[in-house]
Amino acid sequence: MADTSLTTLGIAEMAQRIRSREVSAVELARQHLAWIEAAQPKTNAFITVLGEQALAAARDAERDIGAGCYKGPLHGIPYGLKDLYWTKGIRTTSGSAIDLDFVSAEDSAAAARLAAAGAVAQLRRWVDLGMRHVYFFTQRPFHAPVLERFARDVMPHFAS
Repeated sequence: MADTSLTTLGIAEMAQRIRSREVSAVELARQHLAWIEAAQPKTNAFITVLGEQALAAARDAERDIGAGCYKGPLHGIPYGLKDLYWTKGIRTTSGSAIDLDFVSAEDSAAAARLAAAGAVAQLRRWVDLGMRHVYFFTQRPFHAPVLERFARDVMPHFAS
């Protein structure tokens, strides 16, 4: 099994270790991607995993930080964006079969700000649009159901 020890760190600790170059942004991205790969079969919580894109962004962050161009505490930090926020060139379904193949030509404000801060996008996670829609959005006909990783008979509810 791949090393995922860095995935338990909080953002502040990750940021400090990245800035001091104690931890590589690329290694952090690799470990998070390994954790995602292991978790996905158990949870089915991720609609799109951006592996190569995440590693490229992590390499860019590492290069910039090494050159003294540290953008702040999110620089090199991996994150998952809710599949509701438009991200240029990446499918955004909004948890709906209607938008199953929608790819935005521009970033949402949230995605643009995270990118400008040097954060590393790794995945798109499923979204539901409120409790009355939980069944529809977690039991989607176009995708296997999202599973609660600790109690398989419990339907998870995602919150913003």
